Amino acid sequence: MEFPHFPSISDVVRVDHDTTEPWSNASVEAEEVEEPKQLRWNMLWLLTVIVATGAGNLLVCVAVCRERALQNMANYFLMSLAIADLLVSITVMPIAMTVLLFGT
Repeated sequence: MEFPHFPSISDVVRVDHDTTEPWSNASVEAEEVEEPKQLRWNMLWLLTVIVATGAGNLLVCVAVCRERALQNMANYFLMSLAIADLLVSITVMPIAMTVLLFGT
C-alpha cells in the first residue's frame, strides 16, 4: 500500500557521515567563535532581571517594615509574597539562568 505524502524506500537517499573522530574539537572551535558574544548579552539580560527582581522585592519588605502606616494585614500579605519572590530570585533564578545558558 502506497501513501502519496510519505516517501517510498526508493526515494530515501543514504548520507555518508564524516568518518573523522566525533569527539574532535575542530568543528566545535569554529562554532564557539560567535557564541560567547551572544552568551554574554543573554547573561547580562538575565542577571539584570534577577537583580531587579531581588532589589524590588527587598524594597517592598523594607518599606512595610519601616513605615508604620503600611503595617496592616493587606500589606503583610503583600510582604509575604515579596519574601517568597525574593527567595525565588536568590535560589531558583540563578540556577535556571545556568540551565538556560549552558544547557546543563
